[in-house]
Amino acid sequence: MTRRGYFAAGGGLLLAAVVVAIVLVTTLGSGAHARKASSSAPLAASFSNPALRLTGSAALGWMFLRGPRFEELRSPDATAVIFIYSPGRSLTASQLVATGLASISAKYTGVSIAPGGESSLGGLPAKSRVVSALNAHRVPVRILVIGARGAHLNYLLEGVTAERGPAQDLAGVQQIVQGLRLSG
Repeated sequence: MTRRGYFAAGGGLLLAAVVVAIVLVTTLGSGAHARKASSSAPLAASFSNPALRLTGSAALGWMFLRGPRFEELRSPDATAVIFIYSPGRSLTASQLVATGLASISAKYTGVSIAPGGESSLGGLPAKSRVVSALNAHRVPVRILVIGARGAHLNYLLEGVTAERGPAQDLAGVQQIVQGLRLSG
């Protein structure tokens, strides 16, 4: 069954988190694509996912992959990835974050989870954590994990950048996350 088929069949949050972890482990590679840091590009490309009740903007060059329950954004050099998933209304923000952290802990080594707390995602109250870990290529990565609960949908966001990656990747992830609008 294809990845899209799993999501369409309601494969669940854990499957989504595992898929995200696998994608992130393979795409962040060895860090060989690191570019010289520069100021972040202006937000220019709008995106929306009606099924997720999600809208936002990203710098030109970011790539988008959409499914019925997810939206994935990748930086032009694929060294930063943002994955937004909605399991519907089944879990609380804390449960979403805990599930995301469990998946990360199973797929990465040297996992260190910084204390998090209350935050906001797309205008919704949220819980968040920041993770430092090593991917399959032993490259240090930072992972932002946010769980938010809306009136109709819940959301899990994972944003991953190489720890020593270009500053513009981290700035791009921050701009996208801060600019998200969720109406679920």
